[in-house]
Amino acid sequence: MYEVYSDEIFVLKTEEKKEKSLEVLAFSKFFGIIKIEVVDGRSEKSKLKNAFLKYSFSEVEIIKGKYSWRAVGGKMIKNFYFENKNQEKIIFLEKFFFYLEKFMILEKSEEELFSFCKNFFFFYFKDKDQDFSKKLEIFFMAYFLTFFGYFSLKGFDFVKKDFSQKKDFYFLEKISNEKFEKIEKEIKIFLEGFTF
Repeated sequence: MYEVYSDEIFVLKTEEKKEKSLEVLAFSKFFGIIKIEVVDGRSEKSKLKNAFLKYSFSEVEIIKGKYSWRAVGGKMIKNFYFENKNQEKIIFLEKFFFYLEKFMILEKSEEELFSFCKNFFFFYFKDKDQDFSKKLEIFFMAYFLTFFGYFSLKGFDFVKKDFSQKKDFYFLEKISNEKFEKIEKEIKIFLEGFTF
């Protein structure tokens, strides 16, 4: 009897497999980067189809098999592409997915990073101010790259707070301006250098 785990995921990639199944690469709250098999995930009648679409944030039920994880339930909470369709923001999300896959170790839990990313992207796709969105991108990448050791910035504890309003980000920006002054150009180069 397999134990069923309730989890939250970002769907990073999907790959078609035989008999209408999918292999999904996901960033999981509790297990980090994982591969999930979704049986009949490409079928029109599949109840799991939407939960495992690329760009989705979903609540899922998964079991650990002998060789991989397997989906047994799922509900899409938000699909960032279908609900927004802002191409620049989708490209930034792709950059995040690309670097996440590149930097993270398979099946190594990073709950703090997951919570930060969840808070950030739900707010980022809701905000309509393009200039402010660019500032958010710089802030996000500074935190993200510091998390993986690319920069050494002290005092990042303030990002652990929940944030859902623009004033929260202005607070973060005020605190972080001095810290990011020396690395902002490097981060912009890092972002501009991204190619699919």
